[in-house]
Amino acid sequence: MMSDPPPHWYDLEHQRITIEQAEVLLKSRDRIVAQTEAGCMFVSTVFLVLDSNLSGSGPPLLYATALFGPAGDGSCRTWRTSTRAAAIAMHDQVAAAARDNSNPGDVETVINGATGADD
Repeated sequence: MMSDPPPHWYDLEHQRITIEQAEVLLKSRDRIVAQTEAGCMFVSTVFLVLDSNLSGSGPPLLYATALFGPAGDGSCRTWRTSTRAAAIAMHDQVAAAARDNSNPGDVETVINGATGADD
């Protein structure tokens, strides 16, 4: 019987760390890469500390860019990336699309069409 691999925790230099070190980093504002108000929406990109790549193949997914819909809307779309440079590029792309579209679903369509992402 195969068991799930343990979670992999990373520091800001993408080096593996212990869960105790991760607990400290999770409380740090240093994890915030960028935050942008884009029209009626908000875009936030953060370093996750925990690898969110659950596929077992490919590089660790260490960054998340989230698009929060208009106040009271409750919608949130996310995109994951592996590097800080890719995270910044994704943040800028999502913020630009949000400025041009007032519906989070339309932003998601624009981004997924540009990146080839399907979820």
